[in-house]
Amino acid sequence: MDLAAALGLVAVLVFLLWLVANGLTPLLSRWLAKSSLPSQRRQLWMLASLPLTLPVSLISALGFVWLAKHQGWMAQHCLNAETSIFCMNTVPAEFTVPSLFWLGLGLLLLIGLSVSRSWLKLAIEHLKTRSLAKLAGPVKCLTKLDHIQPQAFVLGVRHPVIFWSKQLNNLLTKQQQRIVLAHEISHIRRQDILKNLLFEVLLSFHLAPMRLRRYWQFNIEAQVDDRLTAQFDRLDIAEVLLKLSRDGSAPQPGLAFTGSSSLYRIERLLHPKPSGFSGVLEAVLWGLIGFTLLFTILEHHSFEWLISWFVL
Repeated sequence: MDLAAALGLVAVLVFLLWLVANGLTPLLSRWLAKSSLPSQRRQLWMLASLPLTLPVSLISALGFVWLAKHQGWMAQHCLNAETSIFCMNTVPAEFTVPSLFWLGLGLLLLIGLSVSRSWLKLAIEHLKTRSLAKLAGPVKCLTKLDHIQPQAFVLGVRHPVIFWSKQLNNLLTKQQQRIVLAHEISHIRRQDILKNLLFEVLLSFHLAPMRLRRYWQFNIEAQVDDRLTAQFDRLDIAEVLLKLSRDGSAPQPGLAFTGSSSLYRIERLLHPKPSGFSGVLEAVLWGLIGFTLLFTILEHHSFEWLISWFVL
């Protein structure tokens, strides 16, 4: 078997599964709104990694079939087959398709371009963050900014820093300032900055990541809001959110107090609902991965006939 053709075939399969995962994600993400915040967090991670897990599941299953046939764990149904049939154990020597290698390489380059574009945006945001830190002067755990708008946000993965606009001191009372500060400290304690970075890396494999990003940002902020309710009154937290929203704060880098939809967060604080659990989406996602593995292993003969029709 020609190695280049084999690699090309694997690349084509990876690209097709990547497209399937990108097509399924917007449809499955519609169920996120029915989940409680903790289960929604798990489902977001699963959906974000779907363009990776599906291709990996397929390739792992095909590799298992190949190994199982070589070790004699599976019946050799290809022994009596015609030599023109692709078989994962006895691959015909004439399986040399140079064009398949270049096709697979080109498809992988398309995925690489899509991912590189997202990583470039992340790199630009990181450079903006460093520039902001330099402009703020000596960086401390709490660094104050001279800005006309009230802003408070956290930046930095290894050494997180809270940036605090001096305008907040004029707009908010002492109690409200403590609420905002506790919100940002909670982000640091929960390591939300690192989690947000990892999630953005996974989103770089998506063609349309905006819906997942919005759900993720809301989930992070809403969980911190719920944590603050153990220390402050819900009405006080909602009042701070409303006051900063009315001020019309500009978009802020990092994780900010007004980092997600403030109106939905205010509604959750004023009208709390009992935490529900919707495991439907998780069951569907695990079922999808399991189906990919089992179907590839149990129906690998169908894959062999399909590959034979395609390349031989």
